Amino acid sequence: MRIRGASGLSEVSVYGVRESENAVSSVEITRCAENGEWMFAIPVAELSEEASVKIYDVSGRMIWSGHAESGSVLHWNGYTGDGTPVPNGVYLYQCSIGSDVSNGSFVVRRE
Repeated sequence: MRIRGASGLSEVSVYGVRESENAVSSVEITRCAENGEWMFAIPVAELSEEASVKIYDVSGRMIWSGHAESGSVLHWNGYTGDGTPVPNGVYLYQCSIGSDVSNGSFVVRRE
């Protein structure tokens, strides 16, 4: 996409959820009622591959990442990689299995 601005021609990249029929697009996020952790259900890949989940704040800063085998559940306790609890807000995630990638968002809301 090109946008003409006051200072001339600029390039802008547009990102979003990639529409595809790959298994990664079926990542499900739930919250455990017992301990409050978020659970990312990683779909089964055709080949047994490791999956990665990265969580970003809305400014684009990666705050946590984890790895699990495809077909398993990855747990996130709501803390950054350095042990700080994340504040209430909207967070973005990216799940990758091999070359398949899925993006989405979810809300953290603590009572």
